[in-house]
Amino acid sequence: MTRRALNIALLIAVGLLIAIPATAAGGKIISFDPPGGTETQPAAINASGTVVGRYQDINGDGTQPGFIRDASGNFTALRAPVSGTTQTVPAWLNDAGQITGWYTDSRSFHGFLRDAGGNYTSFDPPDSDRTLPQSINGAGQISGVYITSGTSTVVGFLRDSTGGYVTFGGPGSCGDAVVNAVLSASGEVAGTCSYHGGRTYTFFIRTASGILTEYGNIFGGTVIYVQAINDHNILAGYYTDAAGLAHGFWGDSSGLHSFDYPGAVSTVPTGINLGGTITGFYFGADSVHHGFVRDQLGNFTSFDDPNAGTKVGQGTTPTAINRSGQIAGQFVGPNGVAHGFLRR
Repeated sequence: MTRRALNIALLIAVGLLIAIPATAAGGKIISFDPPGGTETQPAAINASGTVVGRYQDINGDGTQPGFIRDASGNFTALRAPVSGTTQTVPAWLNDAGQITGWYTDSRSFHGFLRDAGGNYTSFDPPDSDRTLPQSINGAGQISGVYITSGTSTVVGFLRDSTGGYVTFGGPGSCGDAVVNAVLSASGEVAGTCSYHGGRTYTFFIRTASGILTEYGNIFGGTVIYVQAINDHNILAGYYTDAAGLAHGFWGDSSGLHSFDYPGAVSTVPTGINLGGTITGFYFGADSVHHGFVRDQLGNFTSFDDPNAGTKVGQGTTPTAINRSGQIAGQFVGPNGVAHGFLRR
């Protein structure tokens, strides 16, 4: 299960109109795993159709490398060039092919930036004990969260292309912890604040000039979670109601707007592209995940990887969508094993 999907599962358990044409891919689904890989977890897709993510290596020492799958279906394994690395976890990539994410060594989690030529830069914000980058934009800015050494406070960070940092959030600003921080082309950051040890969530927007504003769940309930922001600073995410069921929302300067896949018990958006098309998953009473696409006019298309299982917790879970409407994600098969898919 992807990091985003895992966050969603844990939290659930306890008319968009802009001047850009709607875009959606045709619907052909390609299932994939990297060579020698299983438990494939795609995380992001860029404009060229390149997908990055992580997998379990079944032919080696049991480590968890990252992968790049290019538009032709060729794979490159990603292993941070650091002694003792057991996991290399890409979180996002931009259209220039720069990838950010984190890796583990014998001590902790550290951020990395991999350029299009395959060169790695390891980084940690000052006073970081564990660093978890989550997003990179076309300017090379990277956003994410880190845990401070000593106090173990979770705060947000923005790293510029020269390696400079600004930090934000933490106790007194954004609750007990900053849960996530996603980034737009202009440098605006959106994310989620945790209160009371994760029992309540709000969301925030931090402008490119550094002004952070926090917002509660205007729909009611205790959770509101921003999943994505596009380059027009339009948000997509979900909130839970009093019964703990998830509902989708999108938001711009006009406010937040709720939506649900027709007939679904829960609806969870996971990505939004430049044109305002939203992807995510929904499930009914059987708790089987199904992918969806919601266009700018509010029209839905449901889809499933043909190899997806139909038991509780199985099914199809999109994670990201690019500007042409191609969608990357994972499906869980009948045997409970996760694989990647690309819908185009």
